[in-house]
Amino acid sequence: MAQMFDVSEHHAHFVAQRARTAHGPDVPLELAAAPRLAAAPRFAPAPAPRLGARITRSVLRLPWVTLLVSSLAVLLTAVAVGADVRAALGVLALTWVQVPAAQHRSGPAPAAVSAATARHLALGTAVLVVALHLLAGASAVLDDTLVLGGASLVVATGAAALGARRAHPPRVLVVGDLPQVRGMIARWIDDGSVRVVGGLALGTTPECAAAGLGDLGIAAIGTLDDVVEHVRRHPTDLVVVAPGVVVTPDDLRRLSWNLQATETRLAVVSATDDVAPHRIVVTAVGGSTVELVAAPGGSTTYALAKTVADRVLAAALVVAVSPVLLVAALAIRLDSAGPALFRQVRVGRDGVPFTMYKLRTMTTEAEHLRAELEGQDDGNGVLFKLHRDPRVTRVGRLLRSSSLDELPQLLNVVLGEMSLVGPRPALPQEVACFTEGERRRLAVKPGITGLWQVSGRSLLSRERSMRLDTGYVDNGRAVADISILLRTVTAVASRRGAF
Repeated sequence: MAQMFDVSEHHAHFVAQRARTAHGPDVPLELAAAPRLAAAPRFAPAPAPRLGARITRSVLRLPWVTLLVSSLAVLLTAVAVGADVRAALGVLALTWVQVPAAQHRSGPAPAAVSAATARHLALGTAVLVVALHLLAGASAVLDDTLVLGGASLVVATGAAALGARRAHPPRVLVVGDLPQVRGMIARWIDDGSVRVVGGLALGTTPECAAAGLGDLGIAAIGTLDDVVEHVRRHPTDLVVVAPGVVVTPDDLRRLSWNLQATETRLAVVSATDDVAPHRIVVTAVGGSTVELVAAPGGSTTYALAKTVADRVLAAALVVAVSPVLLVAALAIRLDSAGPALFRQVRVGRDGVPFTMYKLRTMTTEAEHLRAELEGQDDGNGVLFKLHRDPRVTRVGRLLRSSSLDELPQLLNVVLGEMSLVGPRPALPQEVACFTEGERRRLAVKPGITGLWQVSGRSLLSRERSMRLDTGYVDNGRAVADISILLRTVTAVASRRGAF
């Protein structure tokens, strides 16, 4: 009971301190420690921007390069194919409406812009085709619409992707209690996807906040009322808030009012932080805003389509790369004694072991020598790796750096033991060390390539690798699989993290 009293007294102290910080040192302790609503009338929200200022800001925010390039592509395509004027005007209107909408809904995250653009334009083109069919009823107009819509989709998505690649990472100011703020900042610093420009740690003293964020190299902000001033001095794309005891709905309203006059948007981290956006639908239940979360793992249609696509594509690839496999096998046999094909037991879906095939890149004594090299592991704890592994042969180094040694795993895909995309298959002794959360990787078939392979391979930390794999298992879908396969080509060409 004494400990509970100390905690309550400690909390009351910080409530009083926050009120005194916000309203001045002369506020009596009784008023400072009173409920927030008693002090609410003291807050004066910033005036909302006038209509003219809002229009000017909206015009300046338009993705002008993407819009103009896409429009030019549509016009040139219309002239080249002699398209109907109605189709050309319809696609131009579609582009000028949907591209800004896509950018607005995707937020400042560069990676999401091109995907949102493609999604909006594809849906808009489908709607336009139906509308023209009802209004015009001419097949020629529909054909022209599909051609021009396709040109707009390809060019606009490419321009958005190019702009996103050149854009800076979103600049973010983080608000929440100290552990939440530190956790988000550490996560973003690790993957480099976000540039943190400030942090506000509530529920603690300014000294503790400065010390807790200073070691991460982040400037600590004093109070909620200082956020807008900091945003005006330092360009910021997002204020990200982790709600809780120290950040109430009233705080969110005040922040949204103040940020309305700035270029900065407000975002809220929810309990569904690790759930992909496509699994979330925002709705209302009993007057409260809630998030409906779809079941993890994707739909039955996705699972069936992936199984069929895996086997068909893998069978076709086996035929296509068979000459490469024959040349590589001959080189392996000439370079060192032993078979060209390496077999190893790995753990598959639901923990079922299977025999995985690879081109042999090590000497035949490699497994016996591993025990002597365990202390020199340069991997990330997911797979055992050495930068200069003495067990690797000369031909093996070339095969590993080019990832050609993975090609025989196409046979595992044809047999239904692996997938083209999924978490890497782990060894039984590695699975034995998995935590309960990490065993989630075993809920799907292991893959030849996966999200953490295209994100840095062995250069990533164990925690980051596991997070990517479990995130893929929960949030996987066809679009993600296609993206990973395309990124695999770049990852193999760059050889980043391959050793």
